[in-house]
Amino acid sequence: MRADIDSTPDLPSAHARRMIALSLGAVLVPLVGFVLMEGVLRQWHWPLFLTLLTATLLGAIVAGFGLAGLVDPAAPGTSWLRLFAGGPRGTAPAAADAPPARASRAAVMHLKAAVNSDLLTGLYNRRGFYDELARRNSRGGTLAVLDGDRFTAINHQLGRAAGDRVLRAIAGRIADTIRPSDLAARWGGDEFVILFEAVARGDAEKIIRRIEASLLQHPVALLDGMAVSVNIGLAPCIDASDVVIEAAVKDAGEELYALKRQARAACA
Repeated sequence: MRADIDSTPDLPSAHARRMIALSLGAVLVPLVGFVLMEGVLRQWHWPLFLTLLTATLLGAIVAGFGLAGLVDPAAPGTSWLRLFAGGPRGTAPAAADAPPARASRAAVMHLKAAVNSDLLTGLYNRRGFYDELARRNSRGGTLAVLDGDRFTAINHQLGRAAGDRVLRAIAGRIADTIRPSDLAARWGGDEFVILFEAVARGDAEKIIRRIEASLLQHPVALLDGMAVSVNIGLAPCIDASDVVIEAAVKDAGEELYALKRQARAACA
């Protein structure tokens, strides 16, 4: 939809009108004096003539400087009509031509949120996780790695749509359980990462167990008659630098897979 734009030229500003009047007056007053001298006195008075001539020259100089401040002679299309039809030089574009700053900021924020979010679960993705850590200037704490228990079997037996529902449900339980100061992300595949900021391992484990209990008591899916849950690994973070976080993810992942191997060996 095209917006209607007023094409009426802007009138000169009050300052411009005053400068025009002053400049014209500085020229016209001496000229009127000449007319009076010749038409009324009918004779030449050289002292008066020289005085009026000097005043005319000064008036012309004043007029020149005054008009030079209003019209840019280097600009294309400069003319006397432009002086009266448009404003002084340097006039900003019309408001209709300026981009809507508020809408632009909202679009940028929306785009940034889309880039930093996981489309399936709504949690941060890996990039968003690191960006948010940098923005918060986080102090570290305890990092947890979770993955879906028997997730490959879920995709094979129940289908990928069911697998997506399980991932969304796990993400929802995580978001509902962690504190506002904690930071959660889908790391990739069926793997999730949570940073419990300024929390020791024991307290972080209590929160994780509440997520696990929620999945067991209110199953999001059943596989071979058993509720789908998560596997968990924990590691400390002395700070939230990228190097420390990457090392903690590696350590927590190794703990997670060691516990999975123990569980499978116990069931064998």
